[in-house]
Order: sequence, then C-alpha cells, then structure tokens
Amino acid sequence: FVAGIAVLNWPWIVARFAGKLDPEYASEYASIAMLAATFAVFVMSIRSRLRAETSFNDTAATLMGLVYLALPMSVFLAIVARQGPDAWRLVLWLLASVKIGDMAACTLGNLIGRHKLAPATSPKKTIEGAIASLVATLGASVLLGVLVAGAAPVAAIAVGTVLSITAQLGDLIESALKRSAALKDSASFMSAFGGMLDLMDSLIYSLPAGAIAAQALDRLPL
Repeated sequence: FVAGIAVLNWPWIVARFAGKLDPEYASEYASIAMLAATFAVFVMSIRSRLRAETSFNDTAATLMGLVYLALPMSVFLAIVARQGPDAWRLVLWLLASVKIGDMAACTLGNLIGRHKLAPATSPKKTIEGAIASLVATLGASVLLGVLVAGAAPVAAIAVGTVLSITAQLGDLIESALKRSAALKDSASFMSAFGGMLDLMDSLIYSLPAGAIAAQALDRLPL
C-alpha cells in the first residue's frame, strides 16, 4: 500500500521540491518510484527469508499488488498530467463511460442474462451483460467524447471499444484474484459493492488503456 502510494504520487512529490510539475518527466519519475519500491520489497524479503521458507512467495504477491494497482494508475496519471487545465475533460470522458458500461452490464445482465461469459472465473457474468456493457460504453464514449472532450466521433467510438474490452477484462482479472484467495468479496468495506476493489476493478486497466487510445487517436498532447 505504501509503495503504491509512493509510485502514484512521486511526480508530485518531486514537483513539491522542484517548484513545479514538469509533465514531460512525470512518467520518468513514476518509473523511478516503481523501481525503488520493487527494490525495497526485495530487500525486505532477504531478512524475512531467514525466518520463513515461504517468504519469497509473499514477496511475489506483494510485488504483484504493486504492479496490479500502482503501475496502471501511474501510466494514467502521467498522461493526464500532460493535458493541463483541460485534464478533467479526459478523466470525465473515460471514467463516466466505463462506469455507465458497468451499470448497464449489471442491470441488463441480471434482467435478461442467460448465457455465462466466464463461468469458471465469474459465474454471475453473462454474455448478455457483456454486450450491454459494450453498447452502453460506446454510447457514453461518443456522447462524452464529442461534447466534453471535443474528440472526433470515430476516435470516440474507438476509445469506447478499448474502454469496454479492457474494463470487462479487468473485472474478470479481479474475479480471478478473489477466487485464488477463496474470497467472494474483496473486502467488507463498501460491502454492498463487494468491497472497494470490486468497485474500481473495471477502471484499473481501462483508464490507462483509454487514455493511451485517446492520445493516439485524437492527437492529444504527448
């Protein structure tokens, strides 16, 4: 948790001492923080290995958590930092499109879902819900991309497709992680949603993927 916070905030920590945040180097700062955090976790495993033969497995799990959460968000923040005062437009476009797709998948999946999407990983997810998510995400992406972010309609459709695919895969990845830990929910906090991680699992990879796609397709500043 501490390592992830450091990775996500390192560009702004550097900016605090340097006087300003230079977006050109934001991703470099995050990469340095990721390297330092990874090295620190491995160093800590040296001492703990003297006490337990399984400590290296624990170290690998800790590093996976760092890569799973902090790396995608650091990529997303690095791209957002380059957008300047209009960054909120990109964030709103991507975030709202994904969550609208989530709500459509949950609502229509429960109402009309009959065919399982990935029964071994997530028994409740259906093909009908996945299609509903794709359609809703595309619609929201076009609407918000054009009206809020000023994107071209074709670019908004492409970004919406990327968002939907990565959001649904991110959801399945988190379901697989829970199954490996023999858990139904990721936490008791916000239990109505299955835990905080269940609420944001679709965003972990879709936000950076969508930002990269928007940057490439709609000629956002590099």
